[in-house]
Amino acid sequence: MNKITLKQIIIAIICYIIVNLIAGYGVILLGADISQIYGQLNKPYFAPPTWVFSIAWTLNTILFVYGFLITFNSKKSTIRSSLLNLDYIIIFNYLIFQYISFGSGILFGNIIPSMFFIPTATMLILVIIAMRFAYIMDKSEMSLLSRIKSGDSVLASFVPLFSWLVIASALGFGIWIMN
Repeated sequence: MNKITLKQIIIAIICYIIVNLIAGYGVILLGADISQIYGQLNKPYFAPPTWVFSIAWTLNTILFVYGFLITFNSKKSTIRSSLLNLDYIIIFNYLIFQYISFGSGILFGNIIPSMFFIPTATMLILVIIAMRFAYIMDKSEMSLLSRIKSGDSVLASFVPLFSWLVIASALGFGIWIMN
């Protein structure tokens, strides 16, 4: 694996900001007050308060970008290409989530509860597949334990996102059932 350069870090930060501006613009464009919409929904008992989502998605996106940089700097292989393509699909899913989940209320007059579950569960499935590719890539580059210890594990960068998506998918399913 090649070292991550300062230029790549700066580009990653710019991309991170652009992706979050596009995702955030969806909320502005739709005129949706996410806190109000989320507050009005019937939710399972384990539903976190609204402010937790911002923290979780910020942390997950930063770790995702870090894993992407590691993947990008890994030696070229079919696994690397597949993982990069999955990363692009995951980013696209992240970008359209606001539009799908909260846009359903604008388009159809009310929020469609399944629209919280479907994009989240889709992203969870994509992340599980990406984790499989990351595991194979990590293992082929050096021992998985060595990569985790050195902070160069793509698989480790997916673990918090995977954990959050399990909770978010269960929450989305609960919202779908309860509303």
